[in-house]
Amino acid sequence: MKFIDSIFFLFRQPKIVLIPIFLDVLLTLFVTTGALWGFTIFDSIEFTIGNPIQPFQPTGTYPIWIPEISDLKVPAGFIHPTLDYNVVLSLIITAAFFVIRSFLMGAYLGSLKSALTEEKAIIFHEGRYYFKRFFLLHILFAIIMVVVIILGSFIGPFVIVLFLLTIPYILTPYVVVLEDCDITEALGESKNLVQQHFWFLIRFALLLMFSTFLLTLSLQTLPESVIYITILIVYPFIGSAAILTVMGRLYEKDEDEATQEFNDKIKLPFLLACYFVLFSLPFLGANLAKGEYLMFLDFSEKQTFEGLSYQSANGYILDDTFPTYEWRNDEKIKIKLSLPSLENEPEKISGTGTVGIVTTTNGGEHEIKR
Repeated sequence: MKFIDSIFFLFRQPKIVLIPIFLDVLLTLFVTTGALWGFTIFDSIEFTIGNPIQPFQPTGTYPIWIPEISDLKVPAGFIHPTLDYNVVLSLIITAAFFVIRSFLMGAYLGSLKSALTEEKAIIFHEGRYYFKRFFLLHILFAIIMVVVIILGSFIGPFVIVLFLLTIPYILTPYVVVLEDCDITEALGESKNLVQQHFWFLIRFALLLMFSTFLLTLSLQTLPESVIYITILIVYPFIGSAAILTVMGRLYEKDEDEATQEFNDKIKLPFLLACYFVLFSLPFLGANLAKGEYLMFLDFSEKQTFEGLSYQSANGYILDDTFPTYEWRNDEKIKIKLSLPSLENEPEKISGTGTVGIVTTTNGGEHEIKR
């Protein structure tokens, strides 16, 4: 199946693209809620995901299992995750997330397979059928990546050699679905298929990496919410089409069968409903990423801070002996109040400030998020 054919198939079957979009929005919900309730999500490669400390930069990538915005270094949340997280709670939440991820990944790849086999795909059935194998794959690859990272701390830049040793097994998830086999058989078959299609995979991966690099480059100067929404709409289509193209390369079938699937009738109301959800979820995710909803989940006792708000660009002139504090919507503010006695206070000092969220950082200081 050609890449353009894969795109057209996904346009007619947007329910498949909804799976990676829903997974990213769910991750955003976990990451931002964890910033308030003291947990994080552990990842096998970066140990934590959804960390927005690094600014967005143009990035080229190829989705291996399922397209996720983290592939393009787009943070799952716009607020800084807590550094003082509960390890036990974080492990429980991480395990729950990867259970859901394993189910959705089986549903996703199983549904993509329907484009090749012409079988009607029921997402829930596909997820349940492949769940156990993908959950075991998650555990296996997590262990491998942790070992690679630990060894990398000793051998430094030579860690790239260890990563190269994992390349022959990158097709394992596809083989599990296409051949309907267990993990051990899929690992062996993946190695054979990588050798057989090596140059195609290299050329195709480089082309996709260049395309995604251009996509992220075009978005670099836009607001973070716009980047999140755009990537979450466009990248799942591109990444899913790429995965389907590779799966089609691995799956042997007659030419007549390759085009018959596109002639299936699709009910228009269902198609419109899928596209409505598809465009709504990224906007929901962008709002969740801001963390504003957390104020409804924070039941802790609040403390009112008094201070002076000052910004020179506004033309206010105050005696510089007075400490001033500025509240902004796009950054966290740490406030340490120790106001001097105002014996020579100005005639009038006025101002209001509203704190949406107040949490405690590792050092016991207050961290304010709006």
